[in-house]
Amino acid sequence: MKTGPESPVRAPSAVPVDDAVLPFEVDALDVRGRLTRLGPALDDILTKHDYPAPVGKLLGEAIVLTTLLGSALKFEGRALKLIEPLCDIGDKRIAAMDAAGIDFQMLSLTSPGTEQLDAAEAMALARESNDAVAAAVKKNPKRFAGYGANCWGLTASDGPKGYLAHAPDDRDDDGTMTPTGALASFPYTPEASMAAFQHFYHDLGDRIWGIYGPLDAFNESLDWISPIYMGLNQAPIAVMIENYRTGLLWRLFISNPEIQPMLDKIGFQRVPRSR
Repeated sequence: MKTGPESPVRAPSAVPVDDAVLPFEVDALDVRGRLTRLGPALDDILTKHDYPAPVGKLLGEAIVLTTLLGSALKFEGRALKLIEPLCDIGDKRIAAMDAAGIDFQMLSLTSPGTEQLDAAEAMALARESNDAVAAAVKKNPKRFAGYGANCWGLTASDGPKGYLAHAPDDRDDDGTMTPTGALASFPYTPEASMAAFQHFYHDLGDRIWGIYGPLDAFNESLDWISPIYMGLNQAPIAVMIENYRTGLLWRLFISNPEIQPMLDKIGFQRVPRSR
């Protein structure tokens, strides 16, 4: 098949074609691989935007390559051999660190694909990843630091490079923890928030805790602690802890006569609270 700038761009299929990634192997030729065929999924992405033909072609190729790479993670082979050492956070990792002259490492063990799972399964998988990191840090606290069941919270805050919107992605996650991210979540994650609170207060103690509560942020991988208290992040901690305890601020807000008609007009509906 000839490819190049002169190759026509595939038009949306008039007849639905199944989206599929199919592994194959030809024993006689010692050849194995995967056949990737994207029909409706690719068409749906490309037809939502009025891309110029060359851009659409490049984007389509990128999507197919991404799908092919992603599918490789689900099968045994080279991908599995790569994943195993990356996920090891025990003695093998420490030996590799020693060989490379690395004294300290920040761990962030994510679980790819959780957005494809139902909520309960995704939460269980994420919790297992966090627990694994927490166990590794507890076992080797002088070699590892990382996110775990008791150390979490990503949101906009002070950081080693200034004020940034920290988020759980490769671009915006530099290892900076912001206590308000966990402590202002008490109404939604009371057990996890309490675990973080106890870690911040008892374990990290006066390193990050002072007269006004927690300092704005810290980054253990860079041995950095914010020198400031930020009211913008302190306020939600107090407000949301009280909302968890009594719902006071929520009740005061909703008691304003303007609020309920506004919520009705935009289609909000009251959901019974379960405890």
